[in-house]
Amino acid sequence: MILRNIFLVLIALFLILSDSFANSRKTIESTASYVSKNSHFYDKDTYENIFLKGIDSINLFSENILVEITRKSRRNLELAVNIEDKKEILNLRNNKNIRDVARNLSLIIEFLKEKNYIEDENKQLGYIVANTILQEIDEYSSIIRPEILEQFLIESKGSFGGLGIVIGIRDERLTIISPIEDTPAFKAGIKANDVIQRIEDFDTEGYSLEQAIKLLRGEKGTPVTIYIERANIADLIRFDITRDIINIESIKSRKLKKNIGYIKVNSFQSNTYNQFLESLRSLRSEGIYSLILDLRGNPGGLFDQALKISNIFLEKKLIVSTKSKNKQMNINFFSNPLDIPKFDGPLIVLVDGGSASASEIVIGAIKNNQRGLILGEKTFGKGTIQEVYKQDDGSAIKLTIAEYLNPQDYRVHLNGISPDINFISVNQEDGLLLVKKEAFNELSPDIPDKKLNIIYTPKEDSLDNTDELIVFSTSILNSELLKKISLEDNVKNFLSLIENEMSLNARNVSDSFTNNLKDFRVISDLKQSKTTSYNKDVSLVIKKNIDFQSGKKEKIIGKISNDSNINMTNLIIKSESANKSLDNKFFYIGSVESKDNFTFEMIFDLPNWVESSKDRVKFTLFHLAMSDPLRPKLVNVKEASSNIILQKEEFIFPRFSYSIRPLDSKKLFKLNLDIYVEKTPLDCKKCVIKILSKDTNLVIKNKTHKLDNINKKDVEIESTLTVDTEEYTKNKIGFTIRFHDKNTHSFFDKDVSISVEELSSFNRFKKNKF
Repeated sequence: MILRNIFLVLIALFLILSDSFANSRKTIESTASYVSKNSHFYDKDTYENIFLKGIDSINLFSENILVEITRKSRRNLELAVNIEDKKEILNLRNNKNIRDVARNLSLIIEFLKEKNYIEDENKQLGYIVANTILQEIDEYSSIIRPEILEQFLIESKGSFGGLGIVIGIRDERLTIISPIEDTPAFKAGIKANDVIQRIEDFDTEGYSLEQAIKLLRGEKGTPVTIYIERANIADLIRFDITRDIINIESIKSRKLKKNIGYIKVNSFQSNTYNQFLESLRSLRSEGIYSLILDLRGNPGGLFDQALKISNIFLEKKLIVSTKSKNKQMNINFFSNPLDIPKFDGPLIVLVDGGSASASEIVIGAIKNNQRGLILGEKTFGKGTIQEVYKQDDGSAIKLTIAEYLNPQDYRVHLNGISPDINFISVNQEDGLLLVKKEAFNELSPDIPDKKLNIIYTPKEDSLDNTDELIVFSTSILNSELLKKISLEDNVKNFLSLIENEMSLNARNVSDSFTNNLKDFRVISDLKQSKTTSYNKDVSLVIKKNIDFQSGKKEKIIGKISNDSNINMTNLIIKSESANKSLDNKFFYIGSVESKDNFTFEMIFDLPNWVESSKDRVKFTLFHLAMSDPLRPKLVNVKEASSNIILQKEEFIFPRFSYSIRPLDSKKLFKLNLDIYVEKTPLDCKKCVIKILSKDTNLVIKNKTHKLDNINKKDVEIESTLTVDTEEYTKNKIGFTIRFHDKNTHSFFDKDVSISVEELSSFNRFKKNKF
């Protein structure tokens, strides 16, 4: 049978009520216990490294504490706990496994609490340490704190409010897996693989998924500002987005010309399969013969829905396998031939970097069973299954317990699925060719000829009837060859037979790119196989030492000398550097005739926030060979390198002072926060002061103050803070005064802490005075 009900409930979302107690020790030790028993990615030999990372997280919790390992034997462990000018020794049993790690990290926290070296009323440090353990094992495991667990569960059911993005952690960075179609984020222009660097004034480095979600969510109609890092874009991109209730329309469908059906699946929700069946029935009644299944931008969803939809296209085939430490979860899921409406016509599936998780189950099943053609970009590569263990203190442990494999044991996780025909998107902006770094690798001459690639420039806001991938798919499905040869179980053979026909259509698609390039020639004098023989006759000269400054458009002038007997055409220069602001820049040069020289410019637009550095930059001159539109190649012609010294002008923060004045109030305690900012010579058109606090019981009026005229005069600003001290459970009220220059992304924080006892004493004094 295709479905195993217990397992499917397990896959969609585990919610297991387990015994726990509301203290840091139980949180940390429960985490280690679940990791030891159930984590799919945990390597038992890494417990020592996890212990060190746990100590680091404790040290980061308070700037006054430094915990160090001073002595270690086979049985014992000696730690030095440095608190300001004090030093104490803590002796523990040495670690032998992850459970020992949890015990020792808990004992360190208890020691710090007993000595009153830290305040941790809400056991935040316990959550931080437990989360560190999980994040060291894999990026999708984490602690879900009580205050955001409810929102997490709502999101897991597919109905939630916010911006309309699905996010994940990739390479320790907060990455957008996919914007959801017709949501605020989608309409604003957010794209798959964008990296969220800032949310409002919060740098997202080190943030967990749950922490980021908490900042992104809010009431319908409220605004949020996020700053995005996008490949090949120099500065961060600012997006001001208004939150809304996210109602995802799972399925869209319609009939195209010549009996071709089109179904787009936006996500796999609880009713997606039934909606899909209804759409397919409707299209069949209109006489469709073939189908385009569009999974672009589909971030995934429910496992069982992906299985059921895969089953529609497959007869007695393996759909997916799950792999886990728990042998009972090592299951092969096969298609079910009984009582299931099948579609056996020609099938093309459209994919991109936003196709993830459950989408990749369908894509992998179709591709690895040679059921249909896969067109588009490499998929995201999320092939893991998480279990959520709810704790009695209101938190939860989210743990990766398994991964799935496509047919032929292909591992999706972190690898993604490559399409049969890869579409490489290249945009042009101010002399730069904007292309993903991974896509560049597909254009290497070393790539086997059996891999098919098409370069194109996608139309902005293209209608469905001009969408390049839909148009190309339609041309294949309209081919006379499909009347003679089956596509099913015959994909590779079919592609070889239809190649000439596809080449013509591929050329038309690539025209969207090549028509915008000066002097571009489809047929070139430069032959790929003979390129190296001309290297000695071509020179690339770029200055060896270059000075750059952050916040400016810097120019590099170079020279190409062509002493060969052929015309060098379709020339592109690529930069490579460890510095992201200098890396992966593609400059279109054009042509250099035989026996001629050509001087060119490369413009690097450097953001204000780029730090000072010394970087080695390699420049490679390529010839883009496009004589075969299905196999474009970037052929290496010449290389040069430069040393670039990048200098960031030091940001001098203005001086400011603050004072706190109690205000009269009968029920609530109010404080006036007065801030005085001195005049500064800085160009501060985007400077602000914000009052921030993680304390949900603290109400702040006038949180944000613009400092437009700070370069002309001193500025005085005022905010009001309100709290009900009678119902307040914490010892101190905490908030932060932040000065932030949005132009350079420079900021300075002043943390302020006020004793609740002092506030209460002031209230009592007011009541008793006469």
